[in-house]
Amino acid sequence: MKNKLIQTGLVLAAIVLSVFIYRSIMRPEKYRVMYETRRNVVIEQMKDIRTAQLAYKSTKGFYANDFGQLMAFLTEGKMPIVIKTGTVPDSLTEQQAIKKGIVKRDTMYVDAFKEIFKDKPNINVQNLQYIPFSGNQKFEMKSDTISKGHIRVPVFRVKAPKTAYLKGIDEELKQNSKGFSGFLNTLLYSKMESQFEKNPKYIDLIMGSLEEPSTDGNWE
Repeated sequence: MKNKLIQTGLVLAAIVLSVFIYRSIMRPEKYRVMYETRRNVVIEQMKDIRTAQLAYKSTKGFYANDFGQLMAFLTEGKMPIVIKTGTVPDSLTEQQAIKKGIVKRDTMYVDAFKEIFKDKPNINVQNLQYIPFSGNQKFEMKSDTISKGHIRVPVFRVKAPKTAYLKGIDEELKQNSKGFSGFLNTLLYSKMESQFEKNPKYIDLIMGSLEEPSTDGNWE
């Protein structure tokens, strides 16, 4: 009887240990999946901010320095578009056709938001400034003008700190780990957290630059 109890205990201990080891292995993988999901959402929103900034610059000649300026442009601003009528004959260039009056170009002003996001009409303009998953923390955005080859060039930078868009992931993983106890579980979890903090793969997302005329993101 005593041997059966010992055997049963060993089997249960083996099962518990197996489950624990599996959870310990899968915990970093879950972190990676959650990170990738959130990262992709934030990147898409940063691309929308870039689209808006490029339109702002094409209209005003410089980038918006903050979201107040950018939001005002998107909600109240107008931007020029060129409407071309007529067809250019094969025997002429477009400029020649315009000069002869065969083709006409007219400039008209349209609502900035409708023109910029005509392929994404459901974008919430006011939410564009907030980092997803952050609890309404704003993107860090700044613009400037730098000298490049004796020419003044407008630049801008937008940043989403990883501490903002990964907010709450640690807490969720800790909640998932509460069903396990003991020194080994705490040790493994702390090791995973330490590896996450030091891993250069998990980065602040930055788009543009205040030193170079670039609008690329550091994920590209």
